[in-house]
Amino acid sequence: MNLASSSGKSYVFGIYVRRELRTLSDSDRDAFFDAAEIVFRVPTTEGQALYGSKYYSAGYYGAKHNVLSGNTNCDHMHDGLGFVTSHSALTLMFEQTLQAINPRVTVPYWDYTIDITAYELSGELSSFFDSEIFGEDYFGSAVTTIPEDDIDDDTYAEGIVDPSGRILTGRFTKVEMSLDYWGITSNVYNAYGHIRSPWNNNNDPYVNRFNTTYGFWAVGSGGDDRRRRLHADTPSSRSDHRQLEGSSVEFGSVDCGTVYTAMQYATWYDFGKKIEYQPHGPVHTLIGGVYGADYNTALSSRANVDSKFVEAWALLAFGLFKDMWRSGKVECPTSCSDDTPITECKCYCPNLDRWTANSTYANDYLRRIDPQIFGNAEFTTDLDGNDISIIILNVLCNAYDELNPVIGESLQSS
Repeated sequence: MNLASSSGKSYVFGIYVRRELRTLSDSDRDAFFDAAEIVFRVPTTEGQALYGSKYYSAGYYGAKHNVLSGNTNCDHMHDGLGFVTSHSALTLMFEQTLQAINPRVTVPYWDYTIDITAYELSGELSSFFDSEIFGEDYFGSAVTTIPEDDIDDDTYAEGIVDPSGRILTGRFTKVEMSLDYWGITSNVYNAYGHIRSPWNNNNDPYVNRFNTTYGFWAVGSGGDDRRRRLHADTPSSRSDHRQLEGSSVEFGSVDCGTVYTAMQYATWYDFGKKIEYQPHGPVHTLIGGVYGADYNTALSSRANVDSKFVEAWALLAFGLFKDMWRSGKVECPTSCSDDTPITECKCYCPNLDRWTANSTYANDYLRRIDPQIFGNAEFTTDLDGNDISIIILNVLCNAYDELNPVIGESLQSS
């Protein structure tokens, strides 16, 4: 756009348009990924020497988000009206970094409802992970867990699935998570010195993606039986966890319907409060996830539980655990050597013995953790009518040897 001023001088203005990633031309998409790859490889000091003061590394942005979201007093990035504005501000900064590298570049967006719809229409979870978004020319592999029904599917050929959670293909393999690599000093990090939540003692030095969360999939509202809807085959008198009010439990499907519903809110308060949950949050569990702690197996091996009701709170447990850490109910090691196994560097509940002295105490403490979930007896009793509050607390507190959770990058505070 060329505008003339009163002084006779002409000014040229460039207008940037953010588009869905797959609608970009090949040259525009390559330009974006070329610039982004630099940001994910080159530390801030080196980058600013090359590209100027608006350059900041991916490590900087991760650490900034981690400090704000992983603070002990509150989460400054989520669970409130600041979610949209704070993430928009970081996105703008990131875009300015890209433009310092290449002024022609802007930040595209990912319309994940396209990929969720592909899954819902086909009934095969592989349809989601087969998206070009996770191809070598885009963001690289995201499949780390094989759906049981797809074990023989050629889509998951040997060498493509890796339970370590590392990205195996494309530009973003072995993206570093160490503060030392990025030359960053921060007061929020995990016990291994990585740009991760203090409650996420994942010792892998590289970016991780996991597809399941505590043993469950979190995907769209349709599709096949792997999407175990809470109310699908239970009496109507039972509660649907996705209908409970409140940030910690307002979670479920992410599809066109939930996005449409969010866009019908008439006030900023309602939109700002709701947008980060059902229309957005479940994607984080699907490509961030939690590995090393299968809650369904842990509970079903100790009680006669209905997996649907385990899923109802297990998919929310990453948030419950964060809140338990923030309120002092959970403590985590603050320093572990690189060769210390995760089994010896996991978070725990120092008062667990007191909480689990008997079922009454245990049930009371679960209610304190989340009264809307655990105030419902259907979540704290098994199919035989036995109270399982003690078992649930042991699960939440990683007390059983088989529970050694590590959280993928997209589901933690950096």
